[in-house]
Amino acid sequence: MIRLSKSVVGKAESETVAHIIEDVGYLGMGATVGEFEHQLEQYIGGDRRAICVNSGTAALHLALQAVTKPGDEVLVPSFTFVASYQAITAAGCKPVSCDIRPDTLTLDLEDAERRITPRTTAMMPVYYASNCRLEEQYQVFAREHGLRLVEDAAHSFGCTCQGR
Repeated sequence: MIRLSKSVVGKAESETVAHIIEDVGYLGMGATVGEFEHQLEQYIGGDRRAICVNSGTAALHLALQAVTKPGDEVLVPSFTFVASYQAITAAGCKPVSCDIRPDTLTLDLEDAERRITPRTTAMMPVYYASNCRLEEQYQVFAREHGLRLVEDAAHSFGCTCQGR
């Protein structure tokens, strides 16, 4: 048997989930999730909204589906988790693998620029290991090339980058 990962769920988490299942009855859109979303909004700050989904893959899928149409191409780093490719294809789009920078292990913009075609409508950088140093460069690149930017920041949630 090969284990990929092991859940880290303690007694408090188990009791909370049991309470929600047994007493509240709403698993996805109940008051507990609403309270959690509100706490996330407070943590993030500003006028940003938090909407919970069942996984990071689902979040990427929905974000891509909101800004692309089937058949569009999406630039994505070749060094990423399979969820990046799953989300792109689930949205009906074609992933376009780009090289990564050896110093950051993130999407290489020079290679990405070479891969742009008339069907390229979005890019999805992945902030691997909380590395969001290129965030502003990605924003400029997307703006210059008329691309929608969907940032996979699963690795960087809660970190600080460039003083933010």
